[in-house]
Amino acid sequence: MKRLLFITTMVSSACSFSANAAMDIWTFQHRANIDAQMQGRCIYQTPVYNYTARNHWAYENRLITARAAEWGNTFGFYPVIDIFTGEISAVCSAGRS
Repeated sequence: MKRLLFITTMVSSACSFSANAAMDIWTFQHRANIDAQMQGRCIYQTPVYNYTARNHWAYENRLITARAAEWGNTFGFYPVIDIFTGEISAVCSAGRS
């Protein structure tokens, strides 16, 4: 029983740590590719100043890494943040309709 409790505690600790880690460039690019293929996922057009501000905000709040923010600014992608959980719910392309 103690072993099961120990394993459960370790797994839950590992999961909570990764949930708070900043999204790296590979994950950001992967999410951008997946979300771009989903119909109706990213429907609003976003001007340049808006997606660069979103990338900067996500970086400052440790949701994405500096390299992910730079890639997003270069290629026109930005994270969409869920206001209730504070997590990234999608990575959208600016100008995608």
